[in-house]
Amino acid sequence: KKNNITVLLLLCLPPMLLAQPQTLDTFFDFENVTAEGSEFIIGEAPFTIRIIGFTLQDVENPSLAHSGSRALVLDPSVSDHKILFERGVNLLQFYATDTLGGGRIELRDKNFLTLATAGVVNGLPTTPGLQSFVAFSGDVQDLTDLNFTSGITEVKIVNPGGQVAIDDFGFTYVVGPPNNTIFDDFEMAAE
Repeated sequence: KKNNITVLLLLCLPPMLLAQPQTLDTFFDFENVTAEGSEFIIGEAPFTIRIIGFTLQDVENPSLAHSGSRALVLDPSVSDHKILFERGVNLLQFYATDTLGGGRIELRDKNFLTLATAGVVNGLPTTPGLQSFVAFSGDVQDLTDLNFTSGITEVKIVNPGGQVAIDDFGFTYVVGPPNNTIFDDFEMAAE
């Protein structure tokens, strides 16, 4: 009877309790990171990210940073806003905000073309909200992952409404090649 009650309690938990940040191989809170301009690389190989169209800055508006006082803030003078990984990422978590509740996150695979429904977030929260994604769980029937067998290679922000910021950015790379022979996200064939 005790086990039945425990299972019942777990099923009744609100979903946001289950969406807490997980242990990640690489994590940037941006507090001790310095970078100039709107295009730069942070981290140490092989755990670097290339950032385009954002500035790393101290923020006065508390709704732009999840923790501390520094965050990646979208540079409105640049037309392209993205974060690129050295190789495919399987688990990706970060906090994102748009002060006017606009903006769109698009995650892309190794071809930079594929969009999965679970990898598109329309209308960012007005205070930092956790964004959490799994590229490929190993099960092609799993509808909660992106089915990106080689991982996420790009995070793109489009249509910002107000000030957009990203904070507490973490990821874990895909380990080895996909362990399947039927399902793959094949590169586009050149004709």
